[in-house]
Order: sequence, then structure tokens, then C-alpha cells
Amino acid sequence: MGLLDRIRRPNAQQMGIDQDVQGLARALAHRNPEVRREVVTALSTVNDPAKAELVVDLLVHAVNDEDEDVRAAALVALKWCPWPAINAVVARRHLTL
Repeated sequence: MGLLDRIRRPNAQQMGIDQDVQGLARALAHRNPEVRREVVTALSTVNDPAKAELVVDLLVHAVNDEDEDVRAAALVALKWCPWPAINAVVARRHLTL
């Protein structure tokens, strides 16, 4: 990883703490799969019911990531997310995990 990658690396953990789903959505397109995995983990910490639909959309998108670890993290996040709003969206969409 070069210097520019380290400088431009999004802080997914902080975005999760800040409930910054838009920032996480942008970071999910990062070229580094480790960053995308961190984004998925951060998405699973978002507990704002108003953002639940978008969080599920992003996690479903991540299930199709080219990187196996990102896909696995997204599946785990969708299946084991502790937030009722996220679980309600998953159930309403009849997502089979």
C-alpha cells in the first residue's frame, strides 16, 4: 500500500460511529478490499431506523463484491445485525441468508 492509499484511506470506523451512511456508501466503492470490508463492518453499526433501507441496500450490494472476504462480511452483517430496523428491512424483503 502506497503513501497516497494511506492518506486517502477512509476512516470507516469513524463514519460508522457518526452514522455517516452516505460516506460509507462512497467508501464502499474504494479499490482496496480491506477498506470495503471495514465499510461493511461499519455499516452493521448503524442503528438509525431512518437509514435502515439504505444500509440494507449497501450490504446487499456488498454481497456481490468481487472479494470473498467482503462478501462474507456482508452476509454476516445482514444475518446477525443486532438492530431491529435493519432486521425488519431484511424480513420485509424476504432476503434469504
